[in-house]
Formats: sequence, structure tokens, C-alpha cells
Amino acid sequence: MSIPGLISQRRGALIFAVLLTCAVTATACSNGSSSSTSTTSSSSSAKSLLAQGLAAQKAGNFSLASSYYHQAVAADPTDAGHIAAVAYYDLGVIEQQAKNTDGAIAYYKNTIALYPQYQPAIFNLAIAYTPKNPTKALELYNQLLVYNPTDANGLFNSGLLAYQLGNPTLGVQRIKQAIAITPSLATRVPANVNLNQ
Repeated sequence: MSIPGLISQRRGALIFAVLLTCAVTATACSNGSSSSTSTTSSSSSAKSLLAQGLAAQKAGNFSLASSYYHQAVAADPTDAGHIAAVAYYDLGVIEQQAKNTDGAIAYYKNTIALYPQYQPAIFNLAIAYTPKNPTKALELYNQLLVYNPTDANGLFNSGLLAYQLGNPTLGVQRIKQAIAITPSLATRVPANVNLNQ
């Protein structure tokens, strides 16, 4: 199912990785116990691998980025500080950009299994499901909106899906909410969507 006007994938891992780095560093600095040394070392290694993966991905070297992300997951098997979750997310982004929807779905599911509230993964998983299973995509947008009811892109995309799936009342309501938050979304409303309902 093709939905005109749909907002495409969200790229939030870089900002999250920076915040994650600050949080892990602050935790490591404030915890002076010697028993945390191996965890901090493992976390530091995973964090470094994640940063190298992000740099390679930003430079367009997706194969190298993928290698670093897989190493980050292996270095952080317990997902201390959500590093493995972010690495899986970035692997999903790479797969989605390569038009490998099934691979992207698998990685986003891994992310959500480790970090159920990670909104960029929920959003991108909904995008990946839209052509294959729009009902599942709408469920994911609904899940996203539980965590962030004012997510304009989530409201907009879920509104378009609801409209296309036969619930124009909900669709129009969400699209209007999205436009109230981000007025520029009004230009993305497809011609076949009547907002005057």
C-alpha cells in the first residue's frame, strides 16, 4: 500500500548516541566502585564502536558501519545504557535505506525488544510495515503516540493510514492535530484526503 504524503524514516540515533555517551560517562564518573570497571570498560568499548559506526554511516560507508554496529552489539550483550539497542536501530536504518524492508523490520524489532520505548525505532518500524501490513503500521503509530501524544509526524502518518484504512474521522482528527503542531505538514496532505469532515 502506497500512502502519498507519508513522512519517511526518522534518523534519531545520532542525537541519542550523543546523549547516551554523556549519560554513560556521567554514570562511570560518579560510580567509584572497582566492581564496575569491567562493565564500564565493556560499555566504553561498545560506545566507541557505536561512535565509529555512526561516523562510517555518515560518511556513506554502510558496510563498515554495519560491521561496527555488529561489534557494538557483541560488546554490549546486556544492552547497558541502550548501546546495543541503538546499534540495532542503526542497522535497521541501513537496511531500510538499502530497500531491504525485511532486514530493517528484524533490526527494529531487536531494538524494541531491548528498548521498548525507543520512539525512532517504533516510527521506522511503522514506516517499514506500511506497504506490507498497514494495520500493523497503524498499531505501531498508536504505540508511538502513547509515548509521545504530540509527535506531529506520528500523528500525521497515522492519520493518513487511518483515513486510507476506512476511518476518515480518526484520520482527519490526527492530521489536523499534526498540522496544528507543525503547520508545514499541511503541504503534504494528499489531494484525495478531505479535511473538511
